[in-house]
Amino acid sequence: MVPILRFLILSFFLYSCNENKIGVIHWSTSFHHLPKEIRYSDSLSDHTAWMLRYFDVTWKNNQAIPTAVASLPKNLPLQSAAVFIQRQVLEKTPKSQLPQLSNQIVSLIQQMEIGHQKSKEILLDFDWGKGTKENYFELIQHMKAKLQNKKISATIRLSQFANPRVYGVPPTDHGLLMMYQTGSLNQPEKPLLWEKGEVQRYLKQTNYPIPLDVAIPAFSWSIIQRKVAIKNRKNISIVFPSYLQEIQANKNFKQIKTNEFLCIQPHFFHGFFLLPNDRVRCEKVSENDLKWAMKEAKSIAKTDGIVYLYLIEEASNGHYPADWFR
Repeated sequence: MVPILRFLILSFFLYSCNENKIGVIHWSTSFHHLPKEIRYSDSLSDHTAWMLRYFDVTWKNNQAIPTAVASLPKNLPLQSAAVFIQRQVLEKTPKSQLPQLSNQIVSLIQQMEIGHQKSKEILLDFDWGKGTKENYFELIQHMKAKLQNKKISATIRLSQFANPRVYGVPPTDHGLLMMYQTGSLNQPEKPLLWEKGEVQRYLKQTNYPIPLDVAIPAFSWSIIQRKVAIKNRKNISIVFPSYLQEIQANKNFKQIKTNEFLCIQPHFFHGFFLLPNDRVRCEKVSENDLKWAMKEAKSIAKTDGIVYLYLIEEASNGHYPADWFR
């Protein structure tokens, strides 16, 4: 019995060590429902990692300025802090001013962490391309030099993950693969949030040059489409979350497909003034697809990575039971 018992204990220990850590991303810079979200995160695992969005960097009045600065809560098990950078910032900031931009970002991070639990890493959320890659990668180098006590991470879109030779690899300690938004705003008739076949196509190769955490889509949204005068083009806006049940009960909409509705009367809808013939499509990832995404994410993140649920604000409202992800 003793050898068998030792074997079982060893097997349990190895299994526990090989389990990916699970995390949650809180993207809002307000924390109105934090107690509920903490209860949800505690139901996911004993040591759920948190990622908070600290602030955005946007381009206004011909300069980069911080906006949407969070008022941080205390005593969360904070793993990572995200800084979102608007594309215009690195399109319009001259290379000579990148050290100054780095100083401004680092200074605000340090100010925010006075009296709060300090994050172990800073995640830079920026969708780089050919025109911004050089400036972005140099900004990362400047920030790494100033934040030597923290890891630096970068968001990796699916297209960037699948084509590192084309897009380049950010000079960070690791990355966060965003396993969602498989569609394009230029193709408004196709699913934008999630299409399993598209995800599979991007994941054909899984050996990315830097270690990865992975974020999977535990959220929904409503896409508002309005025809404009330009041929074959539409204006698109996105509303979080999808509000599917509310739309189904609203007499100002006519259902034309399973999750698609036509506006038949002008009215306000969560801050948007809708006109007749505007279309609203509600998108959400199915339970089976989310479980598949969780399995794939664990494989990509390997044993050292974290699989994050994006975003906890909606996941904790009952639409995404915790046992889907355990």
